[in-house]
Amino acid sequence: MKNSSTQLDFFIGKKIKLFRKKLKLPLKTLAANLNISLQQLHRYENGTNKVAASTLYEISKITLQPFYSFVEDWDDGHPIKENYNILLLEANIKDSDLIKKIFDDYKKVQTICINTAYKALAFIEKFMHNNQILNFMPNLIFLDLNILSMENFTILTKLREFSLLTGAHIIILADQKDNDALNKVQALHASGLIYKNSIFKDFQEQLHDILKYWIEFGGAA
Repeated sequence: MKNSSTQLDFFIGKKIKLFRKKLKLPLKTLAANLNISLQQLHRYENGTNKVAASTLYEISKITLQPFYSFVEDWDDGHPIKENYNILLLEANIKDSDLIKKIFDDYKKVQTICINTAYKALAFIEKFMHNNQILNFMPNLIFLDLNILSMENFTILTKLREFSLLTGAHIIILADQKDNDALNKVQALHASGLIYKNSIFKDFQEQLHDILKYWIEFGGAA
């Protein structure tokens, strides 16, 4: 990944500063909570340093802002130049079709949808034994928490291994009523959380924003 800052870095930096000031949170306090230096946080807010996805997720929790809000309204005006692969593990077939339809707004995004834990485990096992057969290296995994409940979280270990093997980050999809979603995100070491929005346009914008972030920003670890 390029070390040089981009317009997106400046955009995210401004959002961090905006949300911090809304909470009247001193720069020093946020830096301490993130376990980084004051100078490093200054560089983040000024857009001179890239913010790792894991750090941005921590900032989102501290500032009480959804992860996608840091790139909301961002538009660099450039189409996706390379193919981008998404593995969508979604228990609800209607939700799966809806999400894939949203991802299909980007012509170079390829999405594989899996609707059961059993099929997800079979896919992962097949990939780990011979990824050439599948010819599909995921860049990002969207995981519906209901998939986990199907197998009492037995998929967790395999999913972590799969994520480490492919370098794909995990974004959690949770129902609005799931009050334990954050704990599950931490258990999975996921890089983000999206609550499913019942309003299509709002949900579409959330997914567009999060996808643009990962494609443009590369998902810095």
